Amino acid sequence: MNQPDPMQYHRFARKLAFTYRDYHYRLSPDDLYQMAMIGLLELWRKQPEADPRLCFTAMRRAVLGELRRSMQNNPETAEAEPVRTILLPTPEAEALDAEAVQHILGLIEELPDKQFQAVILTLMGYSLFAVARDEGEDERKWHRNLSHARKKLRAWLATT
Repeated sequence: MNQPDPMQYHRFARKLAFTYRDYHYRLSPDDLYQMAMIGLLELWRKQPEADPRLCFTAMRRAVLGELRRSMQNNPETAEAEPVRTILLPTPEAEALDAEAVQHILGLIEELPDKQFQAVILTLMGYSLFAVARDEGEDERKWHRNLSHARKKLRAWLATT
């Protein structure tokens, strides 16, 4: 069984912690980081061969679930400290989000190979500079592919 290294998802967990750090004053970025990693490990316990998209979703849901529980357990503090307006997803909103994500992922899969690779590696948190260095290719080529992919995705999303 070839289980991915949890540190591969370290950057995504840090980004989640940074993004949601101001939503509830009792949860520090370290708490949110740990919740993201716990969500990832719980998914791997159930599905050791889970793909990265599912892993990222599990991490995000773990963080949002903890925020929701924290606000429900302390409603007076959640209302007294409105640092930032937060819309925690309801099951209906998550279903709509899932449909939108599936649509976008379908569009990403239609991209040419090099553009597809640039988008996926960027979403996984890899530095295109490091990828270009490892592949022995020009960094500008990777950034150009990412730029073209973004333009195509914007155009496709504008028409749908």
